[in-house]
Amino acid sequence: MFPFTFDQKIAANDKRQVVETKGFKALFLKKLKTLSEKQITGIAYRDGKGGIMLGLTTFEHSRH
Repeated sequence: MFPFTFDQKIAANDKRQVVETKGFKALFLKKLKTLSEKQITGIAYRDGKGGIMLGLTTFEHSRH
C-alpha cells in the first residue's frame, strides 16, 4: 500500500500518513520493502501552493 495520502478522510486503522495540502514546501520520504525484499521509496512533495505530488522510486543515491 502506498504510504501517503492527501485530501481525503481515512479510517482510524489506516496506517498511511496524511499530507496536508496547506503548509510550507515539504518533502516526505518513506522506505519500503517489496515482497521480493527490493527496497522502494515512497515520495510525497507539497509545493506550498496547495499541490501534492506522489511518487515511487527504486533509485538509491548516496550523498558524498
